This record gives sequence, structure tokens and C-alpha cells, in this order.
Amino acid sequence: MRLKKLLLVSTCALAIGAGTTLGNNALLPTSQTVHAQEETTTEVDQELLVQIKNNLAGVQPVNLEQLLEVEDQYLVDLYTTKNTEAESNPELDVWLGMYNQLAIDYPQLNLLTGEDLQAYNEAAEAISTYSEYSYSDLNTALPSDILGWYTNALLENNDDEQAAVESIVPQITQARDAYIERRTERENGEDNGNGETPAPEDEFEAAILEYTDITEEQFSQFTEEELAPIKTTAKNGDYSQETMDIVRDQIIELNPEIFTDEQVGSVATKIREAFIESTPATQEQLDQLDDIYLVSMVGEGNQAGTDIGGAYNTAVYDNPEVFGPEASRFRDALVSDYNLNEEELLEVPDAELLWQEFSVFEENNAEDMEALALAMQENYGITVDDAETSSDESSSSEESSDEESSDEESSDEEESSDSSESEPASDLDIYREELVGQTDLTMEQLNQFSDEHITSLMDRLGLSTESTSSEELTALRDEIVIAGYVNFSDDQLASAITPVREAVVNQTPTTDAILNEFSDRTFAEWYNEAKNADAKVPSYIFQQLVTMYPDMFNDLVVEAKNNIIQNTTITQDQVDQMQFEDILRAVQPNESGEVNYVDVTNYLTERYPDVVNGGGSQTPSSDDNEESSSVDVFISSSVEENEENLPNTGENSSIWLIIVAALALIGGGIYLFISGRRHNN
Repeated sequence: MRLKKLLLVSTCALAIGAGTTLGNNALLPTSQTVHAQEETTTEVDQELLVQIKNNLAGVQPVNLEQLLEVEDQYLVDLYTTKNTEAESNPELDVWLGMYNQLAIDYPQLNLLTGEDLQAYNEAAEAISTYSEYSYSDLNTALPSDILGWYTNALLENNDDEQAAVESIVPQITQARDAYIERRTERENGEDNGNGETPAPEDEFEAAILEYTDITEEQFSQFTEEELAPIKTTAKNGDYSQETMDIVRDQIIELNPEIFTDEQVGSVATKIREAFIESTPATQEQLDQLDDIYLVSMVGEGNQAGTDIGGAYNTAVYDNPEVFGPEASRFRDALVSDYNLNEEELLEVPDAELLWQEFSVFEENNAEDMEALALAMQENYGITVDDAETSSDESSSSEESSDEESSDEESSDEEESSDSSESEPASDLDIYREELVGQTDLTMEQLNQFSDEHITSLMDRLGLSTESTSSEELTALRDEIVIAGYVNFSDDQLASAITPVREAVVNQTPTTDAILNEFSDRTFAEWYNEAKNADAKVPSYIFQQLVTMYPDMFNDLVVEAKNNIIQNTTITQDQVDQMQFEDILRAVQPNESGEVNYVDVTNYLTERYPDVVNGGGSQTPSSDDNEESSSVDVFISSSVEENEENLPNTGENSSIWLIIVAALALIGGGIYLFISGRRHNN
């Protein structure tokens, strides 16, 4: 009898052990396994909670703001329950099950269910087709609102889906912007210990008022949207005196007119010092610039992503009476002392000539006209006039002057003769006139570019002076505007950058919503950098985005991973080992606007053969993603919304324990049955 008890106890223990192991190998740690580790309960529980929220908001019509109203432990327990149910029912959708239960237990969230849910999914599919917004993007605009907008728009547009979508996109954009602003406020705040998050501006404003001379009245004139970029300077609550001094200057640069002369003057002084240290500007020139102009100009440049060099170029363009005399002095010296062609020198913009002289000065630690003359010949193709020709022209001019004083009629004849002997307009001069006549460029703007510069831009596009079609002239016009963007109006630059934005969206895995976060001037800088590096512009800009702003792609990555898992044989565990750039590139639509998941599988298998074929972890097979590896790590460790898909739903390591437990139970039952019969006999 004692043997029976021992066998029964050991059999049950083994079965319980196997069951516990199975529970621990769920999609994520369950609440029981989390709370078993008392020393790290908070850390592990929060990590699990963040991942649950991100994935639920990524694949179901609910957003993170709504989930703030749900108790944390409830979410973890609900996930554990649904995941356990999925173990016995593989066809169960854990996230849909959680969503439906949320709708029952939290009616105040007004989650869509039944026919409304089906209608919303159809609406979301249409919106994703005819706009740049993905499913998870739409969640942030509140699905219930979107369904109402879309339903009404369909009625108003006679069931034309595209027209309906286009009519509600502004509402979606506005709702998303408001959501993002609220999220930013929450992220910048800190829990006060009572479960409440104080308004982030309170602490930020308190630091401004305590550490700077900005008054409450001045500070109150700025919106949260205006201050949001500046708040990033005080990362992680860094409100030290040094940091707040920087923030103070940035705020004054936003609108210097509402501040006192002393406040604006202190910022202007720092700007002048920076100009003198890093640009060709002199103290005498800078003293001629009004403080408010200087501060606001630099502030606008900072918001557009322009560096101190770009700010100097803007100042030169805006103030020719200040910087022009210095440029003219250099031109006169180059013409009179080194016989450089005056007309060609006049085609070089003042800012470029001054930068060239500054470079020579920095290299030689002194003004060196001879070195400047050589630099202008090498870098701008400025030609040298023949000395004898120059002397003859001078002599001819003197004779003409003498004749004019003695005989007016003779002077007229001489002028006529000189005019008839002048050189005819070059093909490039005629082409410039054609460009002015057929586009919105002015001759004054074009004259800021040397013939060599114009020719190099034409060569870049494969154009010649015979390329006079509307398309060819427009392409050159755009190239010129982007190359010298600081000298053109915002409207001119916007029209030139629009095709660049479209190319980036069409040729790389990014969206209009992401690109709209960046100014045209920033795009112009990236475009010029790409051209100088002989790189493909769309790929270069995409690489800049994922390198510097990886968190902007979180929603796209979540959606792409889910689609890959649902439409291919690639598992969650495998896709989690892949760099997010490769994931996004893999699901780019083809020319027909569709994603071919056979191609997706082939692409990822080629990039990660060991991972897809079950050989374990692996870095990409080629070397072109070395830079993005660090970005992938950043995204993986981030706790921003929709940062990552969850790890794989389970492991097979527990199966053998289940088998052993079952055999043990069967064996134990047989033993008891046989023993019982023997005892009865």
C-alpha cells in the first residue's frame, strides 16, 4: 500500500511539474512566474505589461491611451488566461480574445464589437489603401470616431471609397496629432506617487522661472507644440543651470519680439560670438545687424535643422549692403591683381566667395589673395584674362575717352564699333534666359551660380543647352533650387522637394506621415549630401531617418512583423532576430501595390538563412546593415508604443515532460489495476 501511495504521489508531482513548465513556456512570462521572483517583480512585470499593451494596440482597434484606464494586473492576468486557453486551442487568437473580453469588462472604453468591429476593419483596410496611414496609425486617432467619419463620408461620396478616405484624412491627421501631443505630455511627466501624472509643463515651467530671467507672462505666450522640441534639451528631467541657460536662449529665439532688449541682446551676443568663431563674418558686419533680426533668423534656422553655416548664408543673402562690400573688395583685388575674369567672378554668389576666402584665411592664418585666386580657378573654373588683351582694352578705353571729349560724333562711332566687336552671348547665357523664361527663377537668382556650377548640375541630369523641353527645364530648375536652397523662397523650395519626398515614399519603406515631420530645408541638406556622396537619394534619406529617428518606425515594424507571421512560415521567434530595416524592406509593395509574401520569404531567407532554416541566431548575410544594427538594438530596448512584437508563443522543450507525465500516469494506473486484482484474488 505504501508503494502505491509513493507511486501515485510521484506520478502526480511529475504531471504537475510538466504542467507548470508548459505554463512558463507561454508567449510571455505569466503573472504567476513574474510574481514568483520577488526581488525583480516590478521590473519583469512592467516589461511584460509594456509588451502586452504594445501588441494589443498594434493589432486590435484600441490605443495605448485607452489602455491607461485598464488595471495593469488585470491585463497581465487576462493575457495569461487567454494564452493558457490558446495552448489547448491553437486556432484561438489571443489578442482578439483579450480585446473582446476588454470590451465586456471595460464598457467605458467604448470598444467596437460585432458588426461595428467588422465594419471598422473594412474601413481601416480602405483607409490604408488610399492613404499613408497604417492600421496601428488609425488606432491612435480613435477607431470609433474613424468609423463614424468614414461611414458618413461614404454616404456623401456615393460609396466612392477613395473619395471618402481623402475627405476624412485631415480629420485623422488632426486626431493623431492631438494624440501624439497628449502622449508627449505624459512621457515628459513623472508619477507623483498617487498614480497621477502632473502636467509636464508645471515642472518645466518651474525650472524656467527659477533658473532663468524669463517671466511667467512671457512663458505663457508659447504653446505646448512650440515648446515640445525645446523640452528635449532637458532630457530625463535635467533641469540644471547649464541646461536651462540653453533652453532659455532657445525660447527667446522662438519669438524675440516679446522679450526685453536686454534678454534679446544677451542671445544676440552669443550668436555673434559663434558667427565670428565659425564663419567669415566680422564683428563690424554683425554689429550692423539688428538683434531681433539676428536672433529670429537663427531661431528659424534651428527649427529647420540649419547649422551656423546655413544661418550665415541666409544673413549674407538678406543683407547685401552689409556683406556685399567685403565680397566686392575681394573681386576687385582678384581682377586687378590676378587678371581673373570679372564677369565670371560676378556669377559666384557673395556667400560662396566669402566662404572660399575664409577657408584660405584659416589655412594660411592670413589674408592671401594669390591663394584665393588659385582656389577660385580650381573650384569655380574662373578663367584668367590675357594681360596684353587687358592692356590693349585699357588703352582703347583711354583713346575713346579722349575722342569723346573732343568730338561727340566720333565718340558715338567708336562706341558703335566697340559694340559690334563685343562677343556674342554664349549658349549657356541663352540657356539661362530660356530657364528664366520657362520657370519661376529670376536672373538675379541664377546669377548666384557660376557657369561651372550650372554646367555641373546639368551634367548631373544628363542635360545640354539643347535640352529645352518643359520637363527638362523643370528638372534643372529643381536641381538649382535644392543646390542653393538658402537663396530661394519657401514656395520654390517646397515645389522642388515634393518629387524627392514622393520618391522616398515610393522607393523605401517609409510613409508621408514620417516625412512630414521634417522641413524642406532638412530634405535639401540630405539631398545635397547624397549627391555629393554619389549615393541614391531615396536610400540615403531613408538611412538618415532610421539612423537618427528609429522610433518613428515602431508602428510600421509591428504591423510588418504581424503580417509576415500571418502570411508566411516564418515564426515570431525568427522575425524577432531580424533587423527592422530588413523587415520593412521585405514587405514593401510591388509595382501593383501588393505584397508578395513568397518574395518576402525568399528575401528574408536570403538575408537570414540560418535563422529561417532553423539554425539559430544570425546577423544579416550582407554587410550593408552594419550601421543599422545599433538602431535595431535601440528599438528592441525601447518602451515607446508599438516598439516590438512579442516573442514566440511557446517552446517545444516542455513536450517531453508532458509525454513522460502521461506515461507515468498510465503506468501508475496499470500498476494499481493489476495490484488490485491480485489483492482481490
